[in-house]
Order: sequence, then C-alpha cells, then structure tokens
Amino acid sequence: MNEQANSALLEEHEVLFLDFLGFASAVKHWDDDRMGRLISVLVNIAGAQSAFDIKGEAQSGGSYNFTTRPEITTFSDNLVVSYPRPAKPAEIADDVWEVVANNWDGMVRQQMQNITAQVVMVGLDIGLLARGGLSRGKLYHHGGVVLGEAMVDAYCLEKKLAGNPRVVVSERISGNDGVYTDMDKVRCLDYIGEMMLLADARPGGARAWAQGRLDEIENTINTLKERKHKEKWVYFKNKLQYEMAIW
Repeated sequence: MNEQANSALLEEHEVLFLDFLGFASAVKHWDDDRMGRLISVLVNIAGAQSAFDIKGEAQSGGSYNFTTRPEITTFSDNLVVSYPRPAKPAEIADDVWEVVANNWDGMVRQQMQNITAQVVMVGLDIGLLARGGLSRGKLYHHGGVVLGEAMVDAYCLEKKLAGNPRVVVSERISGNDGVYTDMDKVRCLDYIGEMMLLADARPGGARAWAQGRLDEIENTINTLKERKHKEKWVYFKNKLQYEMAIW
C-alpha cells in the first residue's frame, strides 16, 4: 500500500483509552459470575455505537447535517473509543464551519465523559478502578483494528502519567470542555459529575448511590495491604466525596 493510500486511511480522531486497574491479579480469584458481569457490560458498550452518535448541523443558505459514529473496541481489560473529526464540506463557509467544529469538540467531550462514567461505575460495582488517556491525532479504527499515533499517545498518557484512577487529557487537545486541572497540574477528563448525573436516575438518587459506593470503597481500603493500592482508592474516594458534597 503506497503512502498516499495510507494517509487516506489515517484520519483525525479524538481517542479515549481506558484500562481497569488490578484486573490481572483480580481475575485469578474471581468466579464466573463476577467475570460475567464485567464481560457483559463491555460487550454491550462495544455493541452500542449508535447510542453514542453525534449529530450536528450548519446553516449557510440552507442546512448541512452530519452524523459522527464512534468506533468502540474492547480487548481484555481495555476499552478504546474514537470519534473521527468530520471533514469540512466545500459549500460551507469557513466561519460557519469553525462554529460547527467547535460544537463538535464539545459534543465529543461530553460523550467521552459519559462513556467513561459508565465504565467506571461498572468497575466500582465489581471492585475495580479505571484510568486512561484522551488524545487527538491520526488514527485508523475500524472493525476492531485500532492503530496510529493518537492511540499511542492516549496509551502512554495512561501508562506513564495517569498514575491515579483518572483520565489524563493530552496537550494536543486545547479546549477545556469537560476538563479539569488536578492538584499536580495535570489536565484530566471530568467524568465524576457525569457519574452523578447517571446515578441520579437510580433509586434514591445520586447522593444515595455515591454514599453506597463510598462505604464500599472504605471497606476496600481497610482490606488492602499494599500502600500503592490504598493510595489509588483514597484518591478516588476523595474525588467522589467532593462531588457528592457539592451535588
């Protein structure tokens, strides 16, 4: 395949890489029921791409509609989600398209928050934390195959910089939609508020859900022996406590 063909395959995407912490050691002791719950959720998310579609419209002497459908791939304890950036139609004025593109950024970020929140909530239900990286760049993601420098950047952010159960946002993403700056000045995806919104639809509402998770987290912390594992759960507990306090 020549260089021009390769260039056509690799398009601009925003890509999210998520990893469940402690999965490798946990599966050695989990029963089939517990594993089945995790597998079921990952399969459902991977198969629900249309539920995360993004639709936009530009007005310029008429209308232009576009729909962006994500690619979602799961493997082992990892999840990769990417959205291709829509190409500018020739008939749309530059200033109009700039507005549409900015709106696209915001919509993608909200979907990344929503997907991350769902994955983290499931992880909490079975006693796992998650962390990840969010980046942008050239990517090929289709039919379960995902590769490109954007994927490498998201993966490296998770492995080398995240440390705690958080999703680090790459410097390639300049906007601050859905992003907060952590205590160590690292930019992270703000998904905990989205978790509270999702939990508010559950019996008792968001605060009851959060308190239940906090009680479980405290029990987990008390049973852990390794300091590095405790620190990760304490970090997440503090974030959830703060969100519950301001809810």
